[in-house]
Amino acid sequence: MPINQNYSKARLCFVFVLFCLLSLYVLFVFCKLSFTPIENNKETMIEIERGSILDNSGKPLAISANFYHVGVKPSYIADYKEELADCLAIPLKTSKEELLSIINNASTDFVYLKKRITETECDNVRYALALNNLGGVSFDEITGRVYPENSLASQVIGFMGDAGTGLSGIEYSMQSVLAPDIQSIDKAYYTPASGKGKNVYLTIDANLQYKLEKIAKSAMEDTGAESLMLIAAEAKTGEILSYISLPAANLNQYPASSQEEKIDRPAVLAYEPGSVFKIFSVASFVESGAISENDKFLCDGRCEIVGSGGEKAIITCLDHHGWVTAREALQYSCNDALAQMSLKINSETFLQYIRQFGFGSRTEIELPGETRGSVKTTQDKLWSIRSKPTISIGQEISVSALQMVQATTALTNGGTPVS
Repeated sequence: MPINQNYSKARLCFVFVLFCLLSLYVLFVFCKLSFTPIENNKETMIEIERGSILDNSGKPLAISANFYHVGVKPSYIADYKEELADCLAIPLKTSKEELLSIINNASTDFVYLKKRITETECDNVRYALALNNLGGVSFDEITGRVYPENSLASQVIGFMGDAGTGLSGIEYSMQSVLAPDIQSIDKAYYTPASGKGKNVYLTIDANLQYKLEKIAKSAMEDTGAESLMLIAAEAKTGEILSYISLPAANLNQYPASSQEEKIDRPAVLAYEPGSVFKIFSVASFVESGAISENDKFLCDGRCEIVGSGGEKAIITCLDHHGWVTAREALQYSCNDALAQMSLKINSETFLQYIRQFGFGSRTEIELPGETRGSVKTTQDKLWSIRSKPTISIGQEISVSALQMVQATTALTNGGTPVS
C-alpha cells in the first residue's frame, strides 16, 4: 500500500519539535539545579545531647557517654573464627567458648558478640585485633548513660534505654527536658547548643544519701528485712534530701537487676501507716475544736463503741494508761484514748481534715507511677462504726511514704503542707 507522504512528514515534524522542546526543558532544569546552592538537610544532622542529672551541689549522678556494640558476620570470619574468639575473649571479658557459641548459633549472617562496651573496652578490642592482624569485626557506636554512683538513689534517677528514652525515674519523667524532641527545635536556627538538653538538678544531697543508705543497709542486715524505705526532707521547705528504697538496682547494670530492685517504694507502694498516723488524727481533733489540748481521756485498755443499730466495736490498747491528755496519748501511742477522741468529731469533718493533709491525693512529685493511696468515704460499702476510730490509729487507710512526709511538713509550717 503506498505511503501517505504528507502525513509522514507532518508526523515527523511534530515528533521532532516535541523532542526539541523536551530537550530544552531538561537542559533548563539541569542548569537550574546546577546553579542552585545545595541546602544542608539539617534534619539528618541534628543530634540531641542529653542533659545530665546532678545532686543539689552539682555532683553528677547521670551523664552521657559513648558505648559500642561489637558484631561479626559468621560467614566472613568462618576460616578464622576460633582464632578470633581466642583473641577477643579477654578484652570482651568473656570466654572463647561463649564467643564461639554465639557465632555458631547465629540465626542470621550478622551477630553481636557483646553490646554496650565502654570506649576503653572498645580500644582494647581494637588493639587486640591489630596485634593479631585480624579483621571482620564491626563497631556500632551508640549514645548511652553512665551512672557514677551506681545504685545511689537509683529509683529517683531512673534509667535510660539504648533507644535514648528514659524508662524509669527522672530519666523517664523529665525526658522532654533532658532530651528535647527534634521536632521542637527550630531547624533554621539550629546550633549545637540549641540541640542540647537541659541538666536536671535534684534536691538530693548525694553525701547524705550515701550515709543514710549505709545505715539503711546495715538495718536491713540486722533485722533480716526484705525491703526498707527512708526519706529525709527539709522540714521548712519540703525539699527531699535523701530518698532510699532498698533493695536498689545498680543503674550501670540495670537490665540485669531484679524487679524488687527496680521498685520505687516511697512513691508507688500504698500501706497502712499504723500508729505514726496518730499525729495527724490528733491534729485534726484539736484543729476542728472537737477536743482541747487539756481534755483527758481514761485508758482502761479497751474502748467499746455502740452504733445506733446496736452494733458494737471494740478498740483495744496494749496497756492501761489511766487518764491522759492528747499529748500523752501520742507519747504512749494509746489506742483507747485516740478511739475516744474520734467519737467527738463528725466523720465527714475528720475525713476532710485527712484529705487536707494530702492523703488520698498524689504529691505530684516528678516520679512516675505515684499512688494516691486510699481514704474511705462514709458511703463506702466497707464503712462501719469502727472505721473512724480505726482510721484514727492508722488502720483502714493506705498511704505512701511520700504522702507521710508531705503531711508532716504541715506540722512544721503552721498547718500548711509543703508541696
